[in-house]
Amino acid sequence: GEGCLTLTQPLVASGPVTVEQGTLRLAEAWFAGETITVQAGGTLELGGGGISNAAILVAAGGTLHLTEAPSETEVPNGSFESYTAGQLSATVKHRYQPTGTGWTFPSTCGIQTNGSGFSSDPVYYTTNGGVTAFVKQGTIQRDFTLTRGGTYRLAFEQATRNGYSSWARNVDVKIDGVTIYTVTHGGELHGFRPVEISVPLTAGTHALAFEGLYSAYENANATVLIDAVRLIGGPVLRFGFDGETQGGRFAEVEAETPLAVTNSSFEHYAANTFASQSHTYAPAETGWSFSGNNTSGIQTNGSAFSSDPAYYTTNGGVTAFVREGAIQTTLFVEQDGLHVLSFEQATRNGYSSWAREVEVRIDGVTVHTITHGGEYHGFLPAAVPVSLTRGAHTLAFVGLVSPYENSAATVLIDAVSLKRLNTVRPEGLSALYLSTGSTVVLENTSALYLETIYVDGVRHTGALRAGLSGGATVLGGGRILTAGGGTVMMLR
Repeated sequence: GEGCLTLTQPLVASGPVTVEQGTLRLAEAWFAGETITVQAGGTLELGGGGISNAAILVAAGGTLHLTEAPSETEVPNGSFESYTAGQLSATVKHRYQPTGTGWTFPSTCGIQTNGSGFSSDPVYYTTNGGVTAFVKQGTIQRDFTLTRGGTYRLAFEQATRNGYSSWARNVDVKIDGVTIYTVTHGGELHGFRPVEISVPLTAGTHALAFEGLYSAYENANATVLIDAVRLIGGPVLRFGFDGETQGGRFAEVEAETPLAVTNSSFEHYAANTFASQSHTYAPAETGWSFSGNNTSGIQTNGSAFSSDPAYYTTNGGVTAFVREGAIQTTLFVEQDGLHVLSFEQATRNGYSSWAREVEVRIDGVTVHTITHGGEYHGFLPAAVPVSLTRGAHTLAFVGLVSPYENSAATVLIDAVSLKRLNTVRPEGLSALYLSTGSTVVLENTSALYLETIYVDGVRHTGALRAGLSGGATVLGGGRILTAGGGTVMMLR
């Protein structure tokens, strides 16, 4: 009848599947099997995921419906323009713990309008409406729901308050309690800047939080403004075969394909590097470049940078160290896609090294900021998801100016690695068989490809698009490309 079975995980069928009545919906699910037959009164709906190694037969009165989630997924009230009436006005320009926003606020955070005490200078105005959130030391949070999993880009804008040492207030961005990014300010006050973070997410409900951290240069009024929060996804519907990235069973496995990072453990260096002391600035023959003026180098366990065993590396015996300077190397990526950059980091055991933040940059773009929560610590692991294209990339660890400046404040870096997230899709062909009286609704936004489409046994040539195809009715603005007629060009 009107029933609907929704599948959200990959399914491998051992035999044919028949949709007699109601709807079979594949929402972020891959189906691999023999045949799917859609009978009169039945609907097969594809909304992410796809069909592989299977023939689809749509009988008279049956419907094939291709749809995709929008490329931008809403974070409800990500612009903070909705709130309980009367909480902001011409005379009341900020509100702590506002209601009616869909976000939770502690007593230290809230919402404000352009021209409030948090943004009295137009340089600090938002251009995304007129209201933003503000975060001191505390956390604002809300839930959002995804209908399909995949890799999304979390985008938002952030600015400092125009005063009160707000450049010292870092903000952790968390999803489900895990920090995916830290907002820092490079030691300066600034207006709104865009931020975009790549993050893999599963279908379902997730908690998004912006947590204002304790500042090593503490001023309780140090504030960061947040606005224009949104999630951006890409089309994920796959249908059939294109020689490599479509077709076949679908499975994701752990990031177990390591890519070479030159001298990732810093154990290789020129002879006599440690002949006179257990650390060296700007060492030679490491495969890395080091900034000058005694700002970066390599050191061994037991040096002045790690005299306490609590700060020893267990990955060999040598690490890099970074003060207010940078170390850099070149990576070569063999395949486009999502990768995981991993490393270990520790503070030096002294000299206010907990105040030295380090930006991790790929091709000059910051993908992560190392912070220390205001305390000394031994080596801690870090893993950063990054989307990379095939080719050469620069990787750098850049020590920032500390608001609590001590030129000897130092961070130790070791065990740098890069792994590719593997996506396994063995080759497989799919075909679509339509009958007179069947309906295809094409609401897909990506151009899909099938090897063959038949209508009443006659091979269809060219793209399947809105209009009549033989006796089948095709609706919607999407299309399916085929091998019959025309040219298919694939560029990578």
